[in-house]
Amino acid sequence: MPRALTVSGARLPDGSTGGLRAVDGRITELGPELVARPDDEHLDAAGLTLAAPFVNGHTHAAMTLLRGYGDDLPLMEWLETRIWPAEARLTPEHVYWGTRLAAIEMIRSGTLRCWDMYFHAPQVARAFADAGLRASVSQVILEIQIGRAHV
Repeated sequence: MPRALTVSGARLPDGSTGGLRAVDGRITELGPELVARPDDEHLDAAGLTLAAPFVNGHTHAAMTLLRGYGDDLPLMEWLETRIWPAEARLTPEHVYWGTRLAAIEMIRSGTLRCWDMYFHAPQVARAFADAGLRASVSQVILEIQIGRAHV
């Protein structure tokens, strides 16, 4: 049986009032006089705004784990002394949970989809899928020399 959700009474970006109906996660109706059908789950959105979701075109989601770590440093010093050495120690499990944390933040801020490029791409993809977000994921390929160390 299809699952349906009707949202009604929301403020639209143009200032009018309206709503939408979604069946199995796809919007099927959108308009000003939308009424929930008897079997629909209903959300009265009076006082709330119904707007298109955000799309984030450039993420390294798992880096939420490194937020604030040396962010007062100039870019190259930050990368060479803090970020790249820390990333070299991240396991696939760290990347999964860092991406899940970022996914929660994206959902809370109204972001529905992102493009992510980071290490351990299969775990990144799994984290976004588990969170119910759409993501295009690519593996980072990076070779740099830091002093004598190779990252």
